[in-house]
Amino acid sequence: MELRLEAPRPEHRQLVETYRREFLNSGDSIDGSAGLAWCSGFDDWMALLADNSHDETARPGCVATSVFLAFDGEQLVGMVDIRHRLNDYLRRYCGHIGYSVRPAFRRRGYATAMLTLALEECRRLGLSQVMLTCEKTNVASARTMLHCGAVLQDELLMGSMTIQRYWIEL
Repeated sequence: MELRLEAPRPEHRQLVETYRREFLNSGDSIDGSAGLAWCSGFDDWMALLADNSHDETARPGCVATSVFLAFDGEQLVGMVDIRHRLNDYLRRYCGHIGYSVRPAFRRRGYATAMLTLALEECRRLGLSQVMLTCEKTNVASARTMLHCGAVLQDELLMGSMTIQRYWIEL
């Protein structure tokens, strides 16, 4: 595995559109994609990423984020969304980092490798600790976070879901 993170660029259009379709067709949520599921298309998503790249231009309710595509060779295997700070909603339900791995690439160590690289990015941003969350039923995500040094803070109800909140010291 030679995983690397790259910021999305116009030449990634086809890869990102395929990634989006795979998740939507499978009924899976595209976590860590900074709203890819809700955007009307690639151009709309890239505009959202540009707006949310700085607090001064972030859309209402959003904070500055850095979004990365995770590649192994030429294969797009996942996405990572790093929020530079927490607002009330993120502090309660989402945390600093969201990520997703394409269904065909799961159970191969990509999530742990992606989170490790994301933590390096967080250090570059000057963060000293990061919060991560997952649904209690998402055992694979919890295992990934624990493998990277996360400590469970607590559990919160969000509708019918139980959200686990973890912290990692950097």
